[in-house]
Amino acid sequence: SGRDYLWILSRTPQLTYPIKQHLMAKAKELGFATDQLLFIRQSNQVEYESGRHVMPQHH
Repeated sequence: SGRDYLWILSRTPQLTYPIKQHLMAKAKELGFATDQLLFIRQSNQVEYESGRHVMPQHH
């Protein structure tokens, strides 16, 4: 089916917890099996501070 695969791509090496929760809720709403999602920690990942640059913009 069209809901077999889901990729979440980010412009930053990490997603904050609120952003992950928002994206997972949207994916579930669209019919994806979010209980099977895998979040991969990238190698050589630098720790970034969360802030405005990683928060979703609501208009």
